[in-house]
Amino acid sequence: MTPWLTAVCLLLIVPTISDPLPVALMTPTTERVESQNQFNAAANVATDQLRRVLVAWIGRKAWRISGNGGAVAKLAAELKDLSDAAGWNQQGQPFVCVLCRHGCLQAFFRGTFAGCQLSSDLYLGRVDDDGILTRLDEIERLRTDYTVAEVKTATERAYELESEARTLRRSVAVFSHR
Repeated sequence: MTPWLTAVCLLLIVPTISDPLPVALMTPTTERVESQNQFNAAANVATDQLRRVLVAWIGRKAWRISGNGGAVAKLAAELKDLSDAAGWNQQGQPFVCVLCRHGCLQAFFRGTFAGCQLSSDLYLGRVDDDGILTRLDEIERLRTDYTVAEVKTATERAYELESEARTLRRSVAVFSHR
């Protein structure tokens, strides 16, 4: 006699959009939101200061292409003077490093604000294949007015949308199998 396979089906309860959220969502603290706002304000100031230096370099060779790369000596000196005047790259102060990747001139900005270590890339402009700064990017201001309630609401809404997307993908999953 051949043993028959027996399948047991279990009813799985899948949370729907109308169900209460089944997992605890991240609730930001007031300190975390304030630190992000402070960081964003400092990053916006740094972007403005860097752009003031770089605007004079549009159409000029600003970046070395051969060797190890880096800013040309005169621009490097101007950026060093700005860094010293702004207090960057010193103990307890924000760290700012200007670099160029694949023709994109950007600054890496990192600092500790209200006890949180935060970092961001600040996009500054474009450099062509010869190292000439061709243009400065439009300023994209980082928001400095987040609230705890806003972040919490946005996080909850994002989770709801992700849950809805998973449900929709499951409903058409049979069509994606080959």
